[in-house]
Amino acid sequence: MYADDSTQYSVSSNITQLQNELQSDFDRIICWLKQNKLTLNTLKTHITVIGTKQRTSKINQLSIIAEGKSLESVDTSKLLGIHIDKNLTWETQYARVASKLSQRIGVLKRIKPYVSGRILTMLFNAIVLPYMDYCCTVWGKCPNQGNIDRLCKLQKRAARIILNVKTSELSSRQLYKDMNWLPFSDRVDFKRATLVYKIIHNHSADALQNYFTTTQSMHQYLTRGASKGNLYLNSHNLDYYKRSLKFNGCEIWNSLPQHIREAPTIQSFKGRYLSRFFAQYTV
Repeated sequence: MYADDSTQYSVSSNITQLQNELQSDFDRIICWLKQNKLTLNTLKTHITVIGTKQRTSKINQLSIIAEGKSLESVDTSKLLGIHIDKNLTWETQYARVASKLSQRIGVLKRIKPYVSGRILTMLFNAIVLPYMDYCCTVWGKCPNQGNIDRLCKLQKRAARIILNVKTSELSSRQLYKDMNWLPFSDRVDFKRATLVYKIIHNHSADALQNYFTTTQSMHQYLTRGASKGNLYLNSHNLDYYKRSLKFNGCEIWNSLPQHIREAPTIQSFKGRYLSRFFAQYTV
């Protein structure tokens, strides 16, 4: 629920308890707003119940009352530029990102006759890449592979414009090699690995400091994973949990060679990670 750019949330497996907690919290919010002579815009305040398709399909709309009005329930909410849907499929987010990329890549195509490839690359980094990177550690792993493929195709389209080549002239592998780019899906892995490094080395927000647990701390005896400094993978059956940073971040980290994990600085970590990735293009 949103009051201006604020978010109020509650977590519960019981829908009645969830509604009671939210209503109680919202009553206190309304009281605070009145005491500070502020007004809540109920037209911009929404409710989204997030869960699996099986769970949310059985839930009736929550009835949260604010200033005598029932707040609207929506399937997708926009928070800090990210579109969060009730089942965490990220369909709306991918559609919006693809639309932004397509528009800006069209700009690159229109100005291509008048500028060099170097300028086009700079423009790509300035007006296209930020839309791919922004919070991709959250929404980058999508259950619909078609959405990921769509962004990769747009990325390759931009590469062909910059390199001034036709679709049939270079393979995807050669395009990424010539541009020194990571494909979108691999870029998400890189961003997640970088965030895991920051969390482990206490360079992230305080709320993430204890986000991961080492395998060594979960066992009283020394296992192979513990001796390597692996992160503990909590087994789970839900697919969207397996796509989350909590789980997938551990998978990515545990797959990295020791010399990358033990990089002394974030800059050296990124350099070693990218060197390992781009080494495959020379094989």
